Amino acid sequence: TVEAHGKTNKAKAAAFAFALSALGDAALCHNDYKETELSFVLGLVAFLAAQWCYVYCFSKTKTKSRAGKQGSGLVRTLGCYAYAGGLYAFLYGNLGQIKIPVLFYCVSIATTFASSLDAASRSKHNQSSVFGILGAVLFVMSDSSLALNMFVGPVVPHARLVI
Repeated sequence: TVEAHGKTNKAKAAAFAFALSALGDAALCHNDYKETELSFVLGLVAFLAAQWCYVYCFSKTKTKSRAGKQGSGLVRTLGCYAYAGGLYAFLYGNLGQIKIPVLFYCVSIATTFASSLDAASRSKHNQSSVFGILGAVLFVMSDSSLALNMFVGPVVPHARLVI
């Protein structure tokens, strides 16, 4: 069926996203941004691609009427983009020549976060939706901590633990 085929494609996209994330981790492992900008950008690109795979995974397979939920979805989405925009504005003065790649990454992380929250809102509020939201929040916290400590300085205490 179309729905089963969609689930298979989403499972493949999730596996690909995990592989891209591992590649991103390898590129950033023990990376000193100031000395190895290329490895940082390669890690950023790998994570960017992984995030768009996750967005695909979080997307709806079937279109259903969501009357009454569109307003709350818009608020969630705007909140995600406001957070990412605020983080980018805070980092901006310290980004040097990678302002544009980091801007794309911030837009991507906001899209991934908003998509995961939207997927959780469509679920039956079971254990998997709770873990989905928790995973998305931890992902945003981890990337935010990494960015703050990398570009601003040691801002987040125990950042390695958070990351």
